[in-house]
Amino acid sequence: MNRPRRAVIATIVVAGAVLLGAAVRLLTRPPSFDRLRRGRHFNVVLITLDTTRADRLACYGCKDIETPTIDSFAARGVKFERCYSQTPLTLPSHTTIMTGTLPLFHGVRDNGGFIVPAGIKTLAELFKDKGYETGAFVAAYVLDSKWGLNKGFDYYFDQFDFGKFKRISLGTVQRPANEVIDAVLPWLEKKKDKPFFAWIHLYDPHSPYEPPPPFDQQYAAHPYLGEIAF
Repeated sequence: MNRPRRAVIATIVVAGAVLLGAAVRLLTRPPSFDRLRRGRHFNVVLITLDTTRADRLACYGCKDIETPTIDSFAARGVKFERCYSQTPLTLPSHTTIMTGTLPLFHGVRDNGGFIVPAGIKTLAELFKDKGYETGAFVAAYVLDSKWGLNKGFDYYFDQFDFGKFKRISLGTVQRPANEVIDAVLPWLEKKKDKPFFAWIHLYDPHSPYEPPPPFDQQYAAHPYLGEIAF
């Protein structure tokens, strides 16, 4: 009476061991982006938001702001609950993002006066080596090509008009997000049939806090939130 039952249990154990072994082999295989993309070339868009507090975004629990676009990304993608900048400075932080190295290694420790070392390979250079078109669109002079982050980009949109500003400094020379996006869209349209890597940098939450209409009225008591919402 017990033999068939033992046989069934033995079969289940064997099947379980086989499945467990397959799972272990799958999980312990070295990561492979080639296997993940299955021969397809994905376009990559990196968007960096300068001086943006995570706890001032609706997707991270802020109740006083509407950020539907980034909330949609968070809902449909992967949202990290713990992610820390290596430094609270624009150029050093972006150098870390673009090189995968820490400030103690790449040596860019402040805005201005430091240049990205020529010997460090950037993310844009890696994509370019793989045949990707590369374009960058930056909103602040602190990321101007003179500081070296243009390495590997076929097109680098900085070209700041200094005649528009009463005071010239690293923090004041900037452009609003709509001007950045107006430069991005034609480039994307031209490159849409090719593999491309695009970096879009937005600077609006940086001081001075002067959101455009209607955000200036909607967030009159909190202009910083108004710039994020814009």
